[in-house]
Amino acid sequence: MASDRGFTLGDGAFETIRVRRGQPLQLEAHLDRLHSGLRIMEITCPPVSVLKDDVAHAIDASRLADAVVRVTTSRGAGRRGLAPTVGERPSVIISVQPFEPYPQRYYAEGVTTAISSIRRNEFSPLCRFKSLSQADNVLARIEAQRSDCDLALLRNTAGTLVCADCANLFVVRNDLLLTPSVDQGALPGITRGMLRKIAGGLGLEFRETALSLDDLRQADEVLLTNVILEVAPVVAINGERVGAGPPGPIGMRLRHAYRHAVGLEP
Repeated sequence: MASDRGFTLGDGAFETIRVRRGQPLQLEAHLDRLHSGLRIMEITCPPVSVLKDDVAHAIDASRLADAVVRVTTSRGAGRRGLAPTVGERPSVIISVQPFEPYPQRYYAEGVTTAISSIRRNEFSPLCRFKSLSQADNVLARIEAQRSDCDLALLRNTAGTLVCADCANLFVVRNDLLLTPSVDQGALPGITRGMLRKIAGGLGLEFRETALSLDDLRQADEVLLTNVILEVAPVVAINGERVGAGPPGPIGMRLRHAYRHAVGLEP
C-alpha cells in the first residue's frame, strides 16, 4: 500500500534466494541474515521456521523448478514522518520468479567494471545486511553503464575498494584469496561465506584485508561473488586489463567448487 514504510522510506530488508530443482539453496543462512538486519532496524519478523515454511509454500505454488525467491520485509504501514509509530504491523512479501542467469559472457569473457564515485559508508549498520535502501547501488550501476561497463566497484570512505554494486570482491594473488572485511563495509555475503569454507580445499588461504586499486592492478585474478552471479572473473577495471587478460584458472575452479558445494552441479 502507498503508506507502507518500505515503499515510502526503504524501511526494511530483503533476501534473494536461488532455487534449484524446487529447493531453496542456503535458505537458513539467508533467513538468518534477514533476521539480523531486521533486529538492527528493530523490526519484528516472523520466526525463521515460519519463513522457511512460507518460502516452501511459495515455491510449490509457483511450480517453478529453477527460480529466484525474494523475501521482502518492511516495518509496514505508518503515519507520515521518519519516527516509527506504535502498533505498526510488518509487511512480508515472498515472490518467486523464473531464474534468469547472468550473461554467459561474464564467465567466458569476464566482467568489465568501473570504479564509482559513490562511496560505501562502512560506519553505517546498513552495510551488514540487504536494506531496501539500494539507491547508492543503483546510482553506481548507472555510472558503470555510462562507461560501457557491466558493473561498478565501490570504495568506502577511507578510499579502499570494498565491493561491487551487487557483489562481494576478491583478489587472487599467489595462494591467497583476499577480500575486504565486514568492518570495511563489505556485505557478509552468503557466497562469500561459502568461499571461506572451500578455499582451503583448493590450496588457497582466505584472508580479509584492505584492497587498493594497485592491489587489483597487481592481482593474478579479481573475482566477484553473489548467489545469482556465483563466482565471476573481472577482466577490466576502468578500461585497464586485470592480470593476464582473460578469465583465470583459480576463478574457474572456485566457481565449480562453489556450485558443487551448494548443489548446483554434481
